[in-house]
Amino acid sequence: MHTIRLRGPWEQEPLAGGRVCYARRFHQPTSLGEERVWLVVDEDAARDVSLNGHPLQMDGGRCDVTAMLVPSNLLSVTTDSPAATADLARLEIG
Repeated sequence: MHTIRLRGPWEQEPLAGGRVCYARRFHQPTSLGEERVWLVVDEDAARDVSLNGHPLQMDGGRCDVTAMLVPSNLLSVTTDSPAATADLARLEIG
C-alpha cells in the first residue's frame, strides 16, 4: 500500500453556522495499472466530502475513488468547525 498525504495548501471558506469548507486540488496518481485508489478522510472532522463536484458516500472514512479520478482533481471537505488540515485527507493506493 502506498500513501499520498494531502497536506497543504488547502483553500478555506467559512460557511453558515460555523462550518468550514476546505478545498484542495491534486493530480491523478500515475502508473496505477490494476491498483485501486482510496480516499481516506478524518471521519471525526469531515461531515460532507465531494470529489470533482460529486458527493461521496464515505464508509468508515474511506471511499474507492479510482473511477472518479481525472488528471486534475478537486477535493472538498466540509467540517462543523475549523479543523487542522495536516491529516484531514490522504490517498491510499494498492
